[in-house]
Amino acid sequence: AAHREVLRWRLKYRCANLDETQPHGFGGEGDGRDWTELELRAFTRELPLTGLLSDRTHFFKVAVETPNGWSRWSPAVTCVPPAPELPAKCAAPRFQPEAACSGVSHVLPCIPVPLVC
Repeated sequence: AAHREVLRWRLKYRCANLDETQPHGFGGEGDGRDWTELELRAFTRELPLTGLLSDRTHFFKVAVETPNGWSRWSPAVTCVPPAPELPAKCAAPRFQPEAACSGVSHVLPCIPVPLVC
């Protein structure tokens, strides 16, 4: 159905302060911090992120665009990228958007969390 078609999606993320467990303000928008924002095409299934600090909490949010317009930003979820162990590549969360009536889901190495539009 057309209402389930994801055209594009956006990802926001940032590193937390050392004493921060959730972003401040409604939905994390009012925390006064800069979020890195990426806009991606619907066919993007995995997105390796660079510049994440290992063993530090990071916040992640997503929004999707369908033929009906853009969803609201999802509530922020947290993940702590693990420190890499040699021989290995640096660890990074992988996001997998899915067209579904509930919006988007993403998969992190920490825990899968469904997000509601």
